[in-house]
Amino acid sequence: MKTAGTSGPSAGGAEPFLANGLLYVVPYGSTRLEARDPATGAKRWDADISGCPTVRYVGDAVLLMSPDGRRVRSLDSATGAERWTRRLAEAGSFWAASSGTDGPLFVATATDDHTTTVRAIDPGTGTVLWEKHPAGTLNPVAVSGGALFLLSRDSDDATDAVVRVDIATHAVRRVPLPSPVEQTQATVAGDTVYLIAYTGSLLAVDTRRATQLWRLETSVTRSSPPVVAGNRVYLSAGDGRLLAVDAAHGVLLGQTKLRMRSGAATLSSLLPAPLAAPGEVIASAPDGSVFAVDSRDPSRW
Repeated sequence: MKTAGTSGPSAGGAEPFLANGLLYVVPYGSTRLEARDPATGAKRWDADISGCPTVRYVGDAVLLMSPDGRRVRSLDSATGAERWTRRLAEAGSFWAASSGTDGPLFVATATDDHTTTVRAIDPGTGTVLWEKHPAGTLNPVAVSGGALFLLSRDSDDATDAVVRVDIATHAVRRVPLPSPVEQTQATVAGDTVYLIAYTGSLLAVDTRRATQLWRLETSVTRSSPPVVAGNRVYLSAGDGRLLAVDAAHGVLLGQTKLRMRSGAATLSSLLPAPLAAPGEVIASAPDGSVFAVDSRDPSRW
C-alpha cells in the first residue's frame, strides 16, 4: 500500500491489496470496495465506500475513513459486515496503520497550540488506547518495526524533521533535517525514513541514530513515492525514467531511458510507485507502457 503522506482516497482505482486470503480492490471509477477470491476472481462481498473512501487493512478488519478525517467505519475483512462506526478525530486528521498486520490504528490531528495529537486506536473496538502530544504539525508516513513515523511541517509547509513514536513505550524522538525540503513523499524501511522532494532531493534519515545519513540530488523534478527493496531505493520520474539508488550510501546506481509520448509533452497526474519483485523491478511510464528491468545490475539499464 501507498504510505507517503498516508491518507489518500481509495475510490476510483485503488491499488489491489491481498490479505486474510482475499484480494481487495476498488475498480476504476467505482465507489465500492470488492473482496474477491484471488484464485477464481469470485466476489465474496462488496461495500459502498463513497462516504469513507480511504481504506486501511489492519488485522482482520477493513477500516474506511471519511475525506475530512473524522469518521471511521470498521468492516469484518472476511464478510464485509460492519463492526462499528465512530467519530474519532477532527477535520484535517491523517491516518496510518501497518497494513495487513495486527496492531493499532493511528490518527494525527494538528492543534492550535502548534502540537499534534497522536492517538493509538484498537481496530477491533474503536477504543482509544493512548495518546501523545508531540510538538509541531505532523503527518504520519507509516507504521513499521514497532513505531509510528511522521513528518514535521514548518510554517512554509516544508518538511523540517522526521518524528518517531515508539508504539510500546510511547517515547517520541524528533530528528531535525539540516535544511527543510518541500512537497515530500516518504517511505520507511526499518528505522530509516527515505524522503523525496518535488525538486528531486532524495534523503535518508536514521531515526535510531537521530541523523541524516545522506542526501542525493537526483535531478528528478517530479517523482513517484520511493520504494525500498533490499539495499536499493527505487523511484519513477515524470519523464518515464526508473532510478535505482544505493540505500546505504545514497549513490545513483542506474536509470532507464526516458519514456515519453512523441509529440506534445505528456505529464501523468499520477506516478505509481515501482514494484520490486524477485529479480526485477516493474514500473509504468507516461508513454503508457509498463516495463520490467533486471534488478541485479542497474548500471546496465
